[in-house]
Amino acid sequence: TESKETISQVYNIGNSKDEITMRELAKLIISVIGKEMKIKSKNNNNDSPTRRCPDISKCEKIINYSPQFSLEEGVIKTYDWYNKNIFNGLEVSAL
Repeated sequence: TESKETISQVYNIGNSKDEITMRELAKLIISVIGKEMKIKSKNNNNDSPTRRCPDISKCEKIINYSPQFSLEEGVIKTYDWYNKNIFNGLEVSAL
């Protein structure tokens, strides 16, 4: 939504209700893809945030945003789009 309040503002978009670890996210993606893969853990670097959960309160208040899909639904929809538009060899450009 464009309004005087939203111009030049930065918003976090996501789902703040389903905080999961990066390992859990990797497992979910592997499950959606349906391939056998191993997850390799690496040490965090100094710049790694300890939590990755967006604060979407500004979006909820200013533009009346609320998540429409669960994380799993979002991963499935994203993978399906990439599978149809990118992984098929007919690459489309992101505009």
